[in-house]
Amino acid sequence: MAQIIFVSNPSNKAKQSLFAAHLALVLAEQSKTALIAAQNEKLEMFLAKRHHFNLKNSQNLPVPAYFNYQRNILNQTADFSFVVLDVNSFDLLKQTDILLSFADNPKAANELSDVKSALSSALWNAKKERGTAGKNAFKHFVIPSLKLDAPALEKLQKSAKLSGYILTPPFDSNSAYQQSFETGITFLDKNLSAFKKDFLEADFFARRDLKKLLEFIWADK
Repeated sequence: MAQIIFVSNPSNKAKQSLFAAHLALVLAEQSKTALIAAQNEKLEMFLAKRHHFNLKNSQNLPVPAYFNYQRNILNQTADFSFVVLDVNSFDLLKQTDILLSFADNPKAANELSDVKSALSSALWNAKKERGTAGKNAFKHFVIPSLKLDAPALEKLQKSAKLSGYILTPPFDSNSAYQQSFETGITFLDKNLSAFKKDFLEADFFARRDLKKLLEFIWADK
């Protein structure tokens, strides 16, 4: 059965999609992985460019399977090892194993840390539904931005246990993520000899920071 990972960043949908795509690439390198998004042409083009590059150059860059989000879509992904969700509907939370929530600004941090917020209520209801179905509660990781101010970060730290999430080290994507969408080639590919000449400082930091974040998440999984 697939492990389902839900990526959520309501305040920055573009960042949500960029992160979801790169997470899916990391997973697809070792495991059969699907990426589900809601009619996202940029994501489709990004993956199509990678597929075309592989065909043209006899390469084997990881390319996760892409599905447009629709009702009961998870029925089509049962034989995958991982499914990454880049959607804005919380309807799939009750089927989620890992939730990654970005806290890019004080408003997002407040919604996540306030146990009475609409978001916290939705998360709690999803956990109850999973419990009723005999499933374990999903693991919830909150990813604060490096730019998040000290009061908002402190609030997230204080409410983590009560709200039931794990606070990761601060993280932000950089320009290397956006460039990936434009070319189809990402900083994750630039360890290959064909791309080493194009390896930039931004690629180094993007790869390092993503690796550190995912190591933290998998260690706590």
